[in-house]
Amino acid sequence: SRSSTRSDVGSKCEAIHPTLLSVAKNSQDIWITGRSGSGKSHLARRLAIDISTTFGIVVWIRAADYTNNLTETMDQAVAPFFAGTARSLIYLLGTSEKDLVVVLDGLNECHESTRDLLRDELSALRLRHKFSLIVTSTENPTSNGNDPMIVSLGSINNELRDRFLGKTSNELISASKSLTTTFELNLLVKAQATLLSGEGRYALISQYTDLCFLNDEVRGNARLILKALAATMRQQVIRRIDLPQFRRLAASVTSD
Repeated sequence: SRSSTRSDVGSKCEAIHPTLLSVAKNSQDIWITGRSGSGKSHLARRLAIDISTTFGIVVWIRAADYTNNLTETMDQAVAPFFAGTARSLIYLLGTSEKDLVVVLDGLNECHESTRDLLRDELSALRLRHKFSLIVTSTENPTSNGNDPMIVSLGSINNELRDRFLGKTSNELISASKSLTTTFELNLLVKAQATLLSGEGRYALISQYTDLCFLNDEVRGNARLILKALAATMRQQVIRRIDLPQFRRLAASVTSD
């Protein structure tokens, strides 16, 4: 039966890490789910590092890079650390004591029309070779005959927030209160590190916004985000300015 574990990012995630390693070693699949920025890829990377240093070889595939050809995509994935093809690597693993672990990062980023093909190709590969599959996705797994262990990552807790921020400025602590994911906290800490001494909340938020737009997901929706921001600012201005103020402002602009 399918096993499911709910884990808030933080100390609970630390506790479940050894269990996930054991699951992967037994060739059972792992499905890490949660909202964008909740730490799915971070947890998968930690697992990949520990797997690589203990019992397995990890082939890391970004689902967004899937080319409708799993063999080609896996060849690209192994190229940085192996001179041959993915097929030859898998063959070598069959003669060694190392296990194959495939990480499929960001399945939700793979175009919906190609996901079924990707799943079919992975199923076909599994008929020929034994391996454990670790998937990260914002979506829950579909029923496909496999029973992965599901790890659902929730919002950050106060313990993790304190660990990230430590002894820091009041501006950083204040700005962090509305953030709910490790990704957002990481960006905020990076933004703080770029500020000059004496720069306050405005500079912090400005730098944080710039860093946000370096993220592929945010950048891809930049126009919609800016449009929503403009609408929000317009509503705030309308609530705070009265008609005489507006007329004086309009008159000053037109007279220049």
